[in-house]
Amino acid sequence: MAIKRILLLDDDPISILITKKRLEAEGILTQNVAYKSFTDPKEAIHFFNERDEENYFDFLLLDINMPEIDGFQFLNKIEPLKPKNLKVFLLSSSISQMHKEIAAQYKLIKYQFTKPLDKTNLNLFKSHFHID
Repeated sequence: MAIKRILLLDDDPISILITKKRLEAEGILTQNVAYKSFTDPKEAIHFFNERDEENYFDFLLLDINMPEIDGFQFLNKIEPLKPKNLKVFLLSSSISQMHKEIAAQYKLIKYQFTKPLDKTNLNLFKSHFHID
């Protein structure tokens, strides 16, 4: 059984904790899932730069509104690394129409979720999360 890898990037540690607890409660975070989180986009960029193509994470739950480097700027930094099979799910407390239009320009972005993750969004995420 292949191990799936989830990376969560959000500048708010409370949001990270809530998201992690929701993923655990839904049975998504199990022994067959590698999980890592960052509150600092610069650290997450460094993390991506250290990976080779085969060790990229499968899923990225990404906050849009972060200081210094927002979610879209983060994607601009990692997209040239060609993260193989990475599926990005945007997380935001408020997703504006402008964010939806910007997000549509990124092939990596699969969906935009409102924080905190609700049952509908978790089910949508799970539909992409097949354990081989």
